[in-house]
Amino acid sequence: MTDLLDWAPPDGVEVLRVWLAPLAECRTERPAGAVLPFIMVRRTGGGDDGLTDTGRYQVSVFDETEVKAMAFSATVHRRVRLLAGRFAGPQAVALPGGDVHADDLRTIESFRPEPYGAEPTVYRVRAVYEAHLRLSAA
Repeated sequence: MTDLLDWAPPDGVEVLRVWLAPLAECRTERPAGAVLPFIMVRRTGGGDDGLTDTGRYQVSVFDETEVKAMAFSATVHRRVRLLAGRFAGPQAVALPGGDVHADDLRTIESFRPEPYGAEPTVYRVRAVYEAHLRLSAA
């Protein structure tokens, strides 16, 4: 048998997907024709130190007009910032491997409109966050 660590840093994309799911469907890609509003989360960079995942995540919000997408993005941003725990106390995201906390969370790029050519009647706005995520000590 091969020796392995008993733990791994949390999957930041999964953490954000679970955290944002109460707002709208949230996946790593948006299928054509998906119900709006819709949230997409993708990792764009970062690493880990064996305990904490330090990743950069692009969060895209889709809606039927740019005005609606920008308005919904404000709600999504407030939810993401709540995860940081700085404003409302510690928050935890329950995953099968255990609860995950954000030790730090920064907005790298605020939400802004971005072209989305896949469907001409769908509008996208996106932001980039850096999150330091770790499993809670058992």
